[in-house]
Amino acid sequence: MASVHDVLSDARIGEIASAAEDKLEEPMTVSATDAAVHTRTGSRTGKVAFLDPPEYEAVRSLAGRITGLATDTAEPLQVRTKLSQKYY
Repeated sequence: MASVHDVLSDARIGEIASAAEDKLEEPMTVSATDAAVHTRTGSRTGKVAFLDPPEYEAVRSLAGRITGLATDTAEPLQVRTKLSQKYY
């Protein structure tokens, strides 16, 4: 995993945020003891969405530009919000 900063214009951030808007969900956790999937509604401070590069041009071009790799098999881009609705 890598963290990359200051590589997107405000317009591109808007495109990605708009694409993620309808997909945002509270994150889930997996229990270490029984592998059960849990979500604690109302206890999380943000939401998360995953955007597949082949489906979204903004994500596809971003993934290719940052990594220099082919994007047809790239991992989904994780988009997160906090209660303030700031996307990062």
